[in-house]
Amino acid sequence: GRKIWEITAEKINVDADTQNVDMENITGVFYQEDGKTATLTAPHGYYESQSRNIKLDGGIEVETSDGAKLSSAELDWLAADSILAAEGAAKIKTQDMEATGAKIESKDAFQEFKITGGAHIVKGTGKS
Repeated sequence: GRKIWEITAEKINVDADTQNVDMENITGVFYQEDGKTATLTAPHGYYESQSRNIKLDGGIEVETSDGAKLSSAELDWLAADSILAAEGAAKIKTQDMEATGAKIESKDAFQEFKITGGAHIVKGTGKS
């Protein structure tokens, strides 16, 4: 009964048989239980109806309602686990921290996250 995400796109193609969706030039919002949001843009994406997973690719930019920023080559919404996973030169930046790695994943709009593959964190950057 709670809205989890919404996506708009310049172009949407729906497969009538599978209900899978291919999208171009995407803007989306992911809603967290605490009221925070993550707004994203992506050039391409795919929604798989059966799993309810979303895969965005082509260079992703995300900004959370509290000012954190995330960028990556791809971003996956894994519905069964409620995980957002940024892959490919993933970078997250907050007011006082910057982290990079091959993959960054989170269940809470990147308030807490896990970094894998060349994980690097700098605390006290003083910029957002």
